[in-house]
Amino acid sequence: MGDEIPASTFNRVAQSAHVGWGMAVVLAAGAGWGLRGAAIAWAVWTLYCAVKEFGYDERYETAAVRGSSLEDFLFAMLGATAGLGIVWLGGKGQ
Repeated sequence: MGDEIPASTFNRVAQSAHVGWGMAVVLAAGAGWGLRGAAIAWAVWTLYCAVKEFGYDERYETAAVRGSSLEDFLFAMLGATAGLGIVWLGGKGQ
């Protein structure tokens, strides 16, 4: 009773995680394989997120946990795109 996490807090944490994972995937690929690897990771991440958010989550997550699939997808892509930008900018000095 009273131990529930407010929906707004849950959503902020979830969206932070979407951004963080998207960025981490692309930065890890960029660290290992440079800009080309980061770009490939970005494309694969886009496909993965689209399938996960609009397919799997819509079918298997409860509405209370799921929230907005579009919002989840956009935040995941925000992180991945920021990661790609960091890798790209990092390569400009070489």
